[in-house]
Amino acid sequence: DNSNALNGMAVRVLPLRVLGEGQTNQGLIEALKFAAGEANSSGTTYKSDAFPVAAANLSLGACGTSEYVCNEISNLIARTGMPVVVASGNCKCNGVYSQSYCPVAVWPAACEGVIRVAASDFENKRANYSNHDTTVDITAPGGDDTVDKNSDGNPDGVLSFSGDEAVDFWPGTSMAAPHVSGAIALMKVVNPSLTPTDIDNMIIEGKMTNDIDAVGKDIYTGFGLLDVVKSVDEASKFEAGSAVKDSVNVSP
Repeated sequence: DNSNALNGMAVRVLPLRVLGEGQTNQGLIEALKFAAGEANSSGTTYKSDAFPVAAANLSLGACGTSEYVCNEISNLIARTGMPVVVASGNCKCNGVYSQSYCPVAVWPAACEGVIRVAASDFENKRANYSNHDTTVDITAPGGDDTVDKNSDGNPDGVLSFSGDEAVDFWPGTSMAAPHVSGAIALMKVVNPSLTPTDIDNMIIEGKMTNDIDAVGKDIYTGFGLLDVVKSVDEASKFEAGSAVKDSVNVSP
C-alpha cells in the first residue's frame, strides 16, 4: 500500500531474479531453494523466524514440458512444505498469441504439486487469454486491458508497478497468480501449520473459492474464483485430516 495508487494485501514480498542472461532453468530452481532456506549456488539463503516464506509465486511459464524442472519443483515442495503458486499461461507459445494455444501444456504449471492459477476478467468470467486444461486449480483476477467494462476511463487490467514508482494496468495469469500467493500468506498468518496438501484440500473442498463456471471443477476456472476473506476465515478453522487426502490428475 503506497498510500497513493495501490492498495496491496499487507504482506511482505521477497523478490528474486530467476530469469537472467541466458534464462536458464537452473536460475529458477536455485531461487526456489534460496526462498525455502536450502543450500543453493548463491552460497546464501533466506532465513527469518519473524517473516518466513509463506508461498513462492511463479508468474512465468513456457510451452511444452520440462521433466527436470518439474521433478525439482515437486521434490522441493515435498521436502520443504513451501506451496508453489504458478500462472496457468496466456495462450502464448514462443511469444505468439493464439486461441489454439489455450489448451497447450505449459510448464511449470503442468508440474505435479503446484497450485495453477487461471485469470478472470471484470465480469468474474475466465479471461479469453487464460490457458484452460485439467491442470487449472483456481482462478483469480487477471483483467483484460483491451476493454473498459467498468467505464472508469482505464483499461480493465490489474494496477501494478511497472518500474520504480510508475504504475500501469497489466493483464495476464501472471497478475492472477500473486492474488493467490498473497491469500496463502494471509491464511498462514491465522494458521501457520497449513501444508501444501492442506491448501490443495481447501481448494478442492471450495473453502477458498466461489464457483463461477460449471458446477465443481472445470477446465476453465478450476474449482472457482478466489475469495480472500473466505480463504482466511476457513484457514483459521481448518484442521489437517480433511476428507480429501490428496489429488492426482490421471490421463490415459
